[in-house]
Amino acid sequence: MADDLPLLHGATPTDLNGVSRRAGPNPRFAPQGRYHRFDGDGMVHAAPFKHGKLISGEMMFVDYGTDAPYLHDGVVGADGQPRHHVPITLPGPRLPHDMAITRRWTSSTRGI
Repeated sequence: MADDLPLLHGATPTDLNGVSRRAGPNPRFAPQGRYHRFDGDGMVHAAPFKHGKLISGEMMFVDYGTDAPYLHDGVVGADGQPRHHVPITLPGPRLPHDMAITRRWTSSTRGI
């Protein structure tokens, strides 16, 4: 898993504590026709550090599509196995925007 990644250059500071986050593309399927990195699937990547070590844990995701129920809320464990996958019934397909995630809740303020 994440603790097996080789350090390519330099050293990780032992007092590094916090989370590195970035938003970017994470395509689930190959693009059909023209493609721009802002099109299609995306992901907020987060890498938590404690005392200079990368900590692996659960990953929360929101999966949307063109078939009913159109949206799913889910969690994958550090071992890559699904822990939680719940359908969210909507009247039609939506693009989720402005997502908020806490320990207990997932919320979308637009697009749903």
